[in-house]
Amino acid sequence: MEGEDRYTPTDLARTTDPNCNMIRVGEEMKMVFEQMGLSVLHDTALYDYPSYTGSYARSLEGIRKALEEHPTISVVLDVHRDALTDSAGNSIPMTTLLDGEQTAQVMLVLGSQESGLSHPNWEENLSLAAAIQQRLMALEPDFPRPLNLRGQRFNQHMTTGSLLVEVGTHGNTLQQALRGARAFAAAAGSVLLEQGGE
Repeated sequence: MEGEDRYTPTDLARTTDPNCNMIRVGEEMKMVFEQMGLSVLHDTALYDYPSYTGSYARSLEGIRKALEEHPTISVVLDVHRDALTDSAGNSIPMTTLLDGEQTAQVMLVLGSQESGLSHPNWEENLSLAAAIQQRLMALEPDFPRPLNLRGQRFNQHMTTGSLLVEVGTHGNTLQQALRGARAFAAAAGSVLLEQGGE
């Protein structure tokens, strides 16, 4: 919390208030994407509340439903924020200076099939992430954190345009996260448009 960005906590470092949590960050991305001419469906369900346990299973059902109702969806972004603490338990914000303002850094997390779950097209998601990462670095080399390739698949087997996007950490302010979201969306949107996205 900082300045006028105040919320009622519903858990440690989080709130279910959609005006102050990751749903708000997703709305910022949606606004930029739509201004660029891309069609967006923003699923505003809180899949990790009241429990983190089972959140990927619940979000997988949401993705399945969206793909059934809108089969032209080609990109699925799972929007998160990281949780980083120092040895004393203090939250660590991840920021960079972008256009003269402190902005939350963005990290793309990519799944693979190393854990044994089927994810045959994971390299296509990685290719998209690499293209977006280059565009983010062109804005400011320190804006994107390094790509994070993991053994889990994070439901990214559902499309060949699936990415987990972490905008800042629980140590960043909402305004820093919103700036990061806008910059990410502008960069990612330009890549999607070049690849023929709608």
